[in-house]
Amino acid sequence: MRLPSTAHTSRPWRIHEVTRDFRLEDVWALPTTGGPGDFPRLVRLAASLDPSRSSSGAVRALFALRWKLGRLLGWDGPSTGLGSRVPTLRDRLPADLRDAPSGPDFDALPFTPLYMVDDEFAAEIANRTMHGVMHLGWVPDGTGGYRGQMAVHVKPNGLLGSAYMAAIAPFRRVLVYPPAIREIGRTWRAHAGDPTWVVLYDGDCGLCMWLLSGLLRWDRAARLKPIALQRSEADDLLGELTPAERMASWHLISPSGERFSAGAALSPLLRRLPAGRLPATGLARFPRLTERAYRWVADHRSQLSRLVPSGAKRRAAERVRDRETD
Repeated sequence: MRLPSTAHTSRPWRIHEVTRDFRLEDVWALPTTGGPGDFPRLVRLAASLDPSRSSSGAVRALFALRWKLGRLLGWDGPSTGLGSRVPTLRDRLPADLRDAPSGPDFDALPFTPLYMVDDEFAAEIANRTMHGVMHLGWVPDGTGGYRGQMAVHVKPNGLLGSAYMAAIAPFRRVLVYPPAIREIGRTWRAHAGDPTWVVLYDGDCGLCMWLLSGLLRWDRAARLKPIALQRSEADDLLGELTPAERMASWHLISPSGERFSAGAALSPLLRRLPAGRLPATGLARFPRLTERAYRWVADHRSQLSRLVPSGAKRRAAERVRDRETD
């Protein structure tokens, strides 16, 4: 549901400190209700959105058209974005926000996180047409709980930007935001009561964290909780195993305490992920082959790790550790 501007401007958000020369374009209520500690899950869900995989054909078509026009007209090149055409808003952040976590990276949308605090998250985007900010807030719902709220701040780039924003406004407000927000709500409700499964991994293995990072990006509803095998929490969860047995493979622990290890953990893990039931069923039908494939990867992880760029491993480690400390 679209809200009046005062639903955003009347709240003491920190974003007001850095967007004084931006105009408030839209404010929307999100169908995501929860408790005070659920805001990080909303932020991860928003960061995982991929318009090319939307259930709405109109959303997929409009974004495909926008990316095509951007390539043809040069709207999205390196010289048009943050740090080139416009400075990043991180330069404006007060010291405490600069020192705060910036929040998760976006999987598909070209936003760059700015900051994340207990009840706010902001990310920015810039191209030839505008400089924009998406703001997520976690607001009391009047019944003792909380709900999500999204606001969009925009600074158009000259006549081109103003004309572009005016032209897309009806499409954005009628064809893009409503189905995207409904999809967020469906995903949120579908996983609202899901218990957490713990993934125990080798925190000294770059390849392991790179692979795990991919699974966490797939895990939009944050149903998986990574914990490094080197942490004391792992000792509590794997008390029946010797240290050598713990480090021999990765492990998956269900909410009831059931443990799956090595190749046997792949099928139950995939069942926790969107669209993962089909591959999970296939792996479960061929357990010996699955275990052999897992062991081959585990035995050759040093060699395979060299194939992954160091930057990719570094970003993967940051993603895993961010989820681990949530």
